[in-house]
This record gives sequence, structure tokens and C-alpha cells, in this order.
Amino acid sequence: MVYVKCYADRSSFENRLIANGVDPVYVRGVIAYYDHPRYRGGDESTINMRAGTCNLARQFTLGLVTQESAGAFKTLLHEALHRQGLHNEKETELYAIATMEEAGRMIAYSYGGNLDAGGERAKRLAWQQSRAMIARNYLSQWSEVRGLSTSWWDAIDLHRQLGR
Repeated sequence: MVYVKCYADRSSFENRLIANGVDPVYVRGVIAYYDHPRYRGGDESTINMRAGTCNLARQFTLGLVTQESAGAFKTLLHEALHRQGLHNEKETELYAIATMEEAGRMIAYSYGGNLDAGGERAKRLAWQQSRAMIARNYLSQWSEVRGLSTSWWDAIDLHRQLGR
């Protein structure tokens, strides 16, 4: 299980990280993080999100599928994959983007849209947002995203078993 904590304001989100020893300069660039038990008072099943990012992710679940809302929901998935044991940032980002296909299909199903088109659109928008916002070393190519099959969850389980 993964829980999401949406912070009401910038200072409450940032102060929590700073209190746990994260450099204040670095904190400004964090939009969400997995609440790893190593943080004081951390709950290993909680994803913490800035208010704006959380609001955009919520908009995605309500059927407003834009580049920004798909990117925010992808961020939630990225952190949830860390919770599942994935540590490599580039791989985690790649899998989160690929997962957006299923997220988009669920949204399309919920709101009466075309499942295949909705899934592909959400995945493409999340990838575009990633390219626009994420650190260069996390970037993936569209061919890498499209190359993942639905069986990639097995690869995640293998990574976790191998301790990667």
C-alpha cells in the first residue's frame, strides 16, 4: 500500500526535508519524495507531495489529462516505485512513464473515453513533461518507453530480489 500526503504549503513540505538534513538549496527542486524510514518519523508507505503537484495529480484522476497533470501523476508513480524497491532514478522514471499507459486507460474507462487512445496519450504527455522538467541523467528516449511490455513488472520484482 502507498499513501499520499499532500502538503498545504511550501514551507511545511520543505521544512520537513530540511529538518532531516537535506540541503535547503536541494530542497527547492524536490516536488515529491518517498518517505523512507531513514527520515525521522518516516512512514515507509507514504509519498509526500507539494501542494501544487498533488493538486495536478488529483486533476488527472478526475479526468483532466494534460501534460502537467499526467506529469504530476507520473511523479506519484515514480515515488511509489521507489517504495517497491526500485532505486535507480533513470529506470524508476522510465517505468513510471510506461505505467502511465495503464493509468490513462483507467481514466479513459472511468470517463467513457477510448482506452487505447487514452492510455497512449497519458503516457506520451507524461514523457513530454518528464523531458521538460526532470534532471538530465533521468531522461529516457521515447523508444525506451515504448519498448517496455506489460511484463516489465517482473523486472521490478527481479531488481528488488537482487537488491538493486
